[in-house]
Amino acid sequence: MPPRRAEPRIYDVEASLGVSASQALLPAVLGELAKHLQYSRGQCQAPVDRLAGAYRAALTEQEGRKSKRVPSAVRRAGKYLQQLSALLESLHALPAAALLSRRAAVALLLGPSPTRPKEVYLVRFSGAEGLAASGGGGGGGGNAELAQPLGPEALRQIATAGKRLLRSVIVHGAALEEWADVAAPTKMFLMVQTPACEPPGPGFLPRRGFCISLRRAFQVNVGVQVEPWAAPLDARGGGGGSGDQHQQQQQQQQHHHHHHHQQQQQQQALEDQLEASMQLCSDSDAEDPQGGFAAAGGADAEAGAGAHCGAQQAGGPPSDPNELIWFQCAAAVKGMRQAEGG
Repeated sequence: MPPRRAEPRIYDVEASLGVSASQALLPAVLGELAKHLQYSRGQCQAPVDRLAGAYRAALTEQEGRKSKRVPSAVRRAGKYLQQLSALLESLHALPAAALLSRRAAVALLLGPSPTRPKEVYLVRFSGAEGLAASGGGGGGGGNAELAQPLGPEALRQIATAGKRLLRSVIVHGAALEEWADVAAPTKMFLMVQTPACEPPGPGFLPRRGFCISLRRAFQVNVGVQVEPWAAPLDARGGGGGSGDQHQQQQQQQQHHHHHHHQQQQQQQALEDQLEASMQLCSDSDAEDPQGGFAAAGGADAEAGAGAHCGAQQAGGPPSDPNELIWFQCAAAVKGMRQAEGG
């Protein structure tokens, strides 16, 4: 008789941001979480912002030297920061309307591949249900909003929201037995769960049939409470009339159709980018020689034996366009080893 499999290790963290939802808010707070995890879970040797500052200073110092050869430690830091920057930039392509109104998930996975994670951080936003019906923001409209400069008050609120999220994660994380030890350098992957009819922007590929395996991982569910949507006011410091809102809705619909057509044209390019990203990150993984997603049908062979794949976590072939499926970001981050900290 086979041994009884241990129950999945799942923990819950709740954070109230106390600020209004906006397209600018989501990538900002998710980016702060990703950077915090990179440092706190042993993927880099200093807080990311401090590491970036040291890297810029090293490049400036190098310009004044006779030798133009950049030290290997500086090159490695630059490569790491470039990968992380690409992942953080991809957060701006997330469909805010779907994430807020449907409580769809954003997952940050630490491990050799998305199908074999060691740590799972699943983020869901709440407090702005009904957003899609009210016409507030979305994957297409959010891009127009982000093109507008953020006022001082909006920037202050976003910075405060990021600190509140990290405070909740740090306080709750202190009680996690798994956080007692620093994780070994591995990879970070970004996944987003969203309706098939509201896909994220460029840089994401659908992964139908994907589910998160907790056979060798623990999962932290991060529930983020936000205030109702205030897109024009939050982003630009002023309100908009109902006529402007109606025009914005029409523009969003037109953008969605155009964006869908563009996605079809860019599919092959994204496949190539994803393959290159996986190859870049996989050169030191003996336990996962394929370095990324396995082929369909064998992508999660261990999932049948031990995957934690509930209704809210699994994304299968959609029976209707509103069913949630998983999309994977083509950008991935390979952690820096201690010897490479420089």
